[in-house]
Formats: sequence, C-alpha cells, structure tokens
Amino acid sequence: MHRIKKVSAQMLEEKIADATVSVSDTAAKRDIMSILVRPRITDKDGGYRMSDRAMMDQVLTFLGAGHETTASGLAWTLWLLANNGPAQGKLRKEVSALVTENPRPDYRSLRDLQYLGCVVYAASLPILSPLH
Repeated sequence: MHRIKKVSAQMLEEKIADATVSVSDTAAKRDIMSILVRPRITDKDGGYRMSDRAMMDQVLTFLGAGHETTASGLAWTLWLLANNGPAQGKLRKEVSALVTENPRPDYRSLRDLQYLGCVVYAASLPILSPLH
C-alpha cells in the first residue's frame, strides 16, 4: 500500500504542477485527478479547495473501488474466452494485427478494436458482470 500511496502522491503533484502551467488543458481533461485539481486552479474567489491529503484520499478510494470490479470482470472475460475457441481466435487475430503495427498501443487504438469491444461490452459484461 505504501508504494501505491507514493506513486499516487507523485502523480497528483505532477497533475497540480501541470494544471498550474496550463489551466485550459486541465479544464478540458476528464480524468479523476484533473477533476479533483480543477477547483484549486480555476476558483479565484477562495471557495472550497480540497487539501492535498483530501485529494489523495479520493484518489486512493477510486483506485480501491475500481480494482475489484476490474479484476473480476477481466477474470470472467478470460474464462469465457477460454471456453470459446473460435471467439478467442478471432480476438487474438484482431489484437495481434494491432500489436504487430504498434507494440505499445494506446487507449484509443484499443478502443477502436471492434471485436474486442464486442467481447467486453456485448458478451462478457452483460452475462457475468462483476456488479451483480
């Protein structure tokens, strides 16, 4: 847990520093850290500004909450694929084509994989959602 806190604190410090330099970029971003930092940078009236500790606590809460559901959803998706050879082969072909082109694909590239989206959002999650 100490390492998670240390890395999260470092990321939060970087986000605050980036936001101070480029307010317009921070206003457009929708990640949790940007949302937490935004009032500190944009509120010049002295309204409520979350302390560093409170922001850190929020980040850790989101990390903890997301961990279990993500791990469970991934486990069930892999189980479904392990039991469906044709679907596994089709997904492997789609992902392999992307990774051959770009060994470290970004989120947008992965999001654009149509069959991967079908496997995760149309097959796995509705059948075996970690939130049931």
